[in-house]
Amino acid sequence: MRDEAAPVLGEETAIHTRLLRLALGIEESRAYWANVDPAVPLADRVVRAFEERWFGAKSMDRVRTLLGYLAFRYDVFPPALETLRRWRAMEPASRQVICHWHLQLSDPIYRRFTAEYLLERRTLPDATV
Repeated sequence: MRDEAAPVLGEETAIHTRLLRLALGIEESRAYWANVDPAVPLADRVVRAFEERWFGAKSMDRVRTLLGYLAFRYDVFPPALETLRRWRAMEPASRQVICHWHLQLSDPIYRRFTAEYLLERRTLPDATV
């Protein structure tokens, strides 16, 4: 597995467990988009995010975890992140689907689950999960 501090541009292919600690993260993503400056190194973002309460009353450790995971989700697509940073009046349904897409791009297990398992389930007579 590659270094957690060094996201690589593009779709994630390595298996990891970040999904266990941050699912869709809709509200966390919204806060990230509204506040992040991609030019600031990740280590410096942690203190700023904690002091400015980007994620509410979260501990420094949780803020560090959130920022690392959100960087892996969004920083690897710079043009998309720039668009999300400017898109202030986003509908909740749009936020949800954007978070879903970025989770698919950043997690190969989730991508396979949504692309294969859920599609197979829809073809069954009792299409429940």
